[in-house]
Amino acid sequence: MRRTAALPIVALVALALGLLAETAPAYFAAPHSPPPPPTNIKASDGTYSYMVRVTWNPSAGATSYRIFRANSLDGNRTSVAQVTANFYEDYDAWGGLQLHYYWVTACATDNDCSKPDDSVPDSGFQGLATPSVTASDGTSALSVQVNWSLIQAAESYTVYRGTSEAGYNTTFSGITGGAYTDTSAITGVVYYYWVKAIAAIDESSMGGPDTGYRNFAPPEGAQATDGAYPDKVRVTWLGSANASRYQVWRATAAGSGLIKLGASSSPPYDDASGVSGEIYLYSVSACNSAETICSARGTPDAGHRGQIQLTPTKTHTSTPTKTQTPTPALTATGTQSPTATITPTRTRTPTATVNAPLTRTPTPTGAPTRPTGARLTYLPLLLR
Repeated sequence: MRRTAALPIVALVALALGLLAETAPAYFAAPHSPPPPPTNIKASDGTYSYMVRVTWNPSAGATSYRIFRANSLDGNRTSVAQVTANFYEDYDAWGGLQLHYYWVTACATDNDCSKPDDSVPDSGFQGLATPSVTASDGTSALSVQVNWSLIQAAESYTVYRGTSEAGYNTTFSGITGGAYTDTSAITGVVYYYWVKAIAAIDESSMGGPDTGYRNFAPPEGAQATDGAYPDKVRVTWLGSANASRYQVWRATAAGSGLIKLGASSSPPYDDASGVSGEIYLYSVSACNSAETICSARGTPDAGHRGQIQLTPTKTHTSTPTKTQTPTPALTATGTQSPTATITPTRTRTPTATVNAPLTRTPTPTGAPTRPTGARLTYLPLLLR
């Protein structure tokens, strides 16, 4: 009878271990090490005004990454996100004033991650937004008004001014708020304005440019001749600082029908186009040499050529009513009215008054006789 050789003990042990490895549950498997920590962690430094972007190199065996954030290297770290890509965009970072530090861990599973301290952190911050800029175009003869949008976390603003878009040559810094009044601008010069927002650890990019200019002062002292010339009206005025040209304007006496007559580099200006005798209002504006920038018109003055033609006003004339004037009466004082003619009336008065009966006395012959016993009184005739 043949007898088989027994298997070596070593082979039996190996066979048993192989079967166990194939059939044993996973928890009998050997412990697995977490993925290596990410390297080259980078956080953006003000590149974006609305976030901080964090990137890193991928880790072998990692299926996700966990991001931690703190406000200082030794500050309290907070888990802010877990992502599968090798970047993270932090929209909750406070811009301009706060520097943030970021750590990243690599995870094979949710519970199998590298430690934050195994990674090298990097700091970053959210940038300041760019201001939008506007500048006034000749609305004032005293200054240029520059305005811009307020930026979150900005502590101050810097205004830059130049005479071309190529660059600036004047700076106004330390401005708080959203406006600056540029009183140093020269009248009639077009400027370019930029604005930057400034914070403790950042400054924005330049906003702008926008153009603006300070206008000329309206010319005052306009005077128009009042009929001094039969064929024209001469207009004079006082000059305006830095003005190269002056536009002369004319309107009717009522202020309507405004027209530009022409321009002159200096006073006077002669208007020969008006109607003789017609009254007009003349005013003047100050301009640059190209007449592309002009001031408001100054106070007008009235003037005319030749004599003023007065239009007669129709009036109602009444015909007087004929009245009878009474003839004045004679007064007792015998005063004669200048308008009365007195026709004297003859009145006869008795020439004698007999006071006693008349008796005749004989007289001598040849002698004249006269009545006796009677008294005759002779009265003169009265004429009226």
